[in-house]
Order: sequence, then C-alpha cells, then structure tokens
Amino acid sequence: EMRKFLKPGGTIVVEDGDLTSAGSVPPSAMNAFADLFGRFGRARGLDYSLERNLFHTVIRAGFSDVDIRIHQPAIARGSNRLFLKWSVEEAGPAFIDAGIITGEQLPRTLRDMQDAVENPDVLIVAPRMSLVWGRK
Repeated sequence: EMRKFLKPGGTIVVEDGDLTSAGSVPPSAMNAFADLFGRFGRARGLDYSLERNLFHTVIRAGFSDVDIRIHQPAIARGSNRLFLKWSVEEAGPAFIDAGIITGEQLPRTLRDMQDAVENPDVLIVAPRMSLVWGRK
C-alpha cells in the first residue's frame, strides 16, 4: 500500500523488530520478555516477529535495490537495562487477560527480571531490529 504513494524513484524505509529475539546472556528471567510477547502475539493474531520477513516483504511488494541493516543492541549498564522488565510490567494486565501468565506468576517474574537487571554479569539483549529500504 505504501508503494502507491511514492513517486517513481522514491525510496521506502521501514523498520521493525522481533520481540521474540530479546533476552539476556547468560539466559535469565529477562528471557520471559520474548516468551510472553511471543505467546501474546499468537493469542492476539499479531506478528511480533515481523522483522524476520521484512526484507522479503519489501521485495515482494515490487521494490528494487532493496537493502537491509540488522542491529540488536546489548545493554551492559544504565537505566536502559530496565526496558524489557518495564515492557512486561506495562503489558502484564493484557498478558493475564490473554491467559498466558497468572496474576500470581507476574509479580514473581517481574522480581526475577529485576534481579537480572541488578546482576552486572547479565548482559541484557534488546529485540533484533531490521531497517529495510528499497526504490520504487
């Protein structure tokens, strides 16, 4: 649909992520982010892993000179380490409503995620992101 709004020779630029690729190294409670959002997406008919197909989607839409940059931030220190936990905390009521976690499990999961944030040996890994562009 975006293609029809571009002038000939115009460039489309799209970015999306794969929420199921986030977690930590070594594995920790931060991996609950990927699990919960992956199951939530399936329960709601959403694709939180759209990034995996973004490059080919742009090609199939008829764009040429398609290229891609993939990046996945790793967070060793600072308040950004809380990003995954904050996201689970904010989406928690929707996760409970969807039946993918209970009201008793969510606080435990958030405490365990906080412990991982506070552990300097845990490297927090944000979702993998793809930036794709092509020409009409």
